Amino acid sequence: MSSTSVAETETNVASESERGALLLDSLEIKGYRCFEHLVVEKLGRVNLIVGKNSVGKTALLEALGAYAHRGYHRILLELLYGREEMPLFFDENKQLMFPKDCVSGFSNLFIGYPQLNFDSNVSLSIGSFLSKRNKLKIYTIRTPNEGLVLVCELLRGDEMVLQTERFSFDDGRISFDTKMPPPMESRFINSGGVPNPILAALWDEIQLTEGQTKAVQALQIINSSIENVGFVAFPKDGKERIPVAVAKNLPQRKPLRSFGEGMHRLLGIALSLANCQNGFLFIDEIENGLHYSIQPNVWRMIFQTARELNVQVFATTHSADCVRAFQQAAEEDEQDEGILIRLVRQNERIKALVFDEEALGTVVEDNIEVR
Repeated sequence: MSSTSVAETETNVASESERGALLLDSLEIKGYRCFEHLVVEKLGRVNLIVGKNSVGKTALLEALGAYAHRGYHRILLELLYGREEMPLFFDENKQLMFPKDCVSGFSNLFIGYPQLNFDSNVSLSIGSFLSKRNKLKIYTIRTPNEGLVLVCELLRGDEMVLQTERFSFDDGRISFDTKMPPPMESRFINSGGVPNPILAALWDEIQLTEGQTKAVQALQIINSSIENVGFVAFPKDGKERIPVAVAKNLPQRKPLRSFGEGMHRLLGIALSLANCQNGFLFIDEIENGLHYSIQPNVWRMIFQTARELNVQVFATTHSADCVRAFQQAAEEDEQDEGILIRLVRQNERIKALVFDEEALGTVVEDNIEVR
């Protein structure tokens, strides 16, 4: 198999980003968690994923996150930790350590939860369905020297571009390819929102820039009296920093959560968008904390900012109000960039039904169930 240099790979990605091309025009997932073979034939700049419980909405976001991170072992461990499938341990230098029984934990990444042992021959892949852009492949092999090994590769078409890394289950060794490309820019917002330490770090990156102005404008979607936002130590001599806001007719600044939980949720979305230019933003259960009446304006903000910064957005929802708000904003956008993806279970396999803006308008108008 032939290889391509990191510089060439990064140049290709950069040139596509400069042209405003989508990072993923379509999606194909094989063998990841509940997906035997999932194909999404068309993706937009802003994608809303719907479906009943246990059809893989969050798993789809996870797969895209693994793809964006090139399959780095750390992101795989964090995905497993988030589902309580593997504990995480750190040494005195805060370096990530692998638990002794991590083999069984990694098995959760593969469909059917196979037992990983000497005879294991399992694999998964995540990437574009229509084009020959980069595709992530993760599989196990057995070697005389390393024992059972988890291999992560970045492929272009059927040819290997770069080997990202190898992890030996038998002795915990990790060997990195010296030409390993960096992860793509991405942010993941779970259903509980963005924790204050991460929120503060995101704020520091855009403070005194146009991104700060846009973040304040986003909060005005909920409360038009908001004039400015900042972060302060909490308590005053503490290490944690919390968001505070200044509003009209208030004598002093107040903690942002005093204005409602939705403000904190919306600030996390706005700051995450501003910090993943030319990358991905993943939002699980986007409607959490956001009243249905302001959701169309939230989607308008997402569509506009995602286009300006060349961000590809993937969000999930259970809410019919959220779907209607998404359709309304997508129709007004007039850029044909909104796609709704409905995951359904058919004959024990999960499939994706895709609705572009025109089809989604008909679905919402006729009150057809899409969740």
